[in-house]
Amino acid sequence: MLSLQKMDVDIYQAFAYYCSSLRFTKVAVDPKTNFSIYAVKLFSRLAKDIRYFFALVKYDYNPVGTTTNLSNLRWYSFQSRQIEKEWTIQEQNLPTIDPESIPILNVEFKVDDRTDLQSIYKHPQIPIEISLLHDENLRNKYQYPDKIKLYQAINSFASILTL
Repeated sequence: MLSLQKMDVDIYQAFAYYCSSLRFTKVAVDPKTNFSIYAVKLFSRLAKDIRYFFALVKYDYNPVGTTTNLSNLRWYSFQSRQIEKEWTIQEQNLPTIDPESIPILNVEFKVDDRTDLQSIYKHPQIPIEISLLHDENLRNKYQYPDKIKLYQAINSFASILTL
């Protein structure tokens, strides 16, 4: 069995590899948590909402507007979200790497808890908690299945992954 420290490295490497074609831009600092927020606006054919990847890192001294690769960010939370708010950053194409080809992204997580707002998934050997946000219009806490693979959570654009 891998150590948790080794597993953390594998997680960061897997996400960095999957997002290697993307440049993350620092868009804000959350005044409540003091986390720096890096974002990638992803090209989408959906008219209403905009798709983003977010990486939240402990406060860094980079100015808003700084761009970098995910491999340079020691993120605490990685999010794939579809939201109405728009940041004025360059739109980029989705990663071209097949996430199913990355072993750790192909691991299945099981539901641990469900609330009206989200379904929470965990894996006994991987130190990530997945929160899938429920669609407000559906109001169904069983919107998501009992098991989900990590890449499927990312592709939902309703996920918050926390280390």
